[in-house]
Amino acid sequence: MPWKEETVKMKREEFAKRALQQEKSMSALCREYGISRPTGYKWLERYKRNESMADQSRAPLRTPNKILPEMEQLVLDYRKKHPAIGAVKTKRILENKGHTGLPSASTINAIFKRNGCITKEASQAAMPHQRFEKESPNKMWQADFKGHFRMKDSKRCHPLNIIDDCSRFNLCSDALTGEAFGGKEIAVRESHIPGSISLFYRQFRIDRIDVARRVFTLKKAYLIEGDPRQPI
Repeated sequence: MPWKEETVKMKREEFAKRALQQEKSMSALCREYGISRPTGYKWLERYKRNESMADQSRAPLRTPNKILPEMEQLVLDYRKKHPAIGAVKTKRILENKGHTGLPSASTINAIFKRNGCITKEASQAAMPHQRFEKESPNKMWQADFKGHFRMKDSKRCHPLNIIDDCSRFNLCSDALTGEAFGGKEIAVRESHIPGSISLFYRQFRIDRIDVARRVFTLKKAYLIEGDPRQPI
């Protein structure tokens, strides 16, 4: 004989029938089914009104701030014509065209996602840049000029910082007269010679290492203009 499957709906109906038959007190019956007395009375009243004993939707009956279908269609039509334009720019362009009552940029972005206008690949491509980091010290040093400023003698100062990529230890902080490393020497231990130097995320080779003097010399290494968000 197969097992009889009982659903939550069937248990509620069974509870209501037994409560109407006054088989036990309401308190004892609720304890048997593991529910509170207010919940027991709720299911009993629903059974009396011949209402469904299944869970009802918890969605609000009214959503006064819901986007109108016409407005949503306006946003989607513009997105189809210009798939590369995001929510913020879409809102501004539609406002410039005279449309009023537009939803916020976040709501427009939600409309795009809900209607399949934003793919998973596009979302990943729009993620902010994740900084890379070497797994141990002295794998790579980062050399960076921190801009430049004018001094009282009318000369310009170009601050140079060199830090270890992993530990963020500051190896050098010096004021130079130009953005060039010519002959810059940094005293280091023999075991602490880095594998590479990153200058604005642009790699260049070490020209000379004098282990006997324990001096690391950078020669003919000049600043290469580049975008730090575009590592090579």
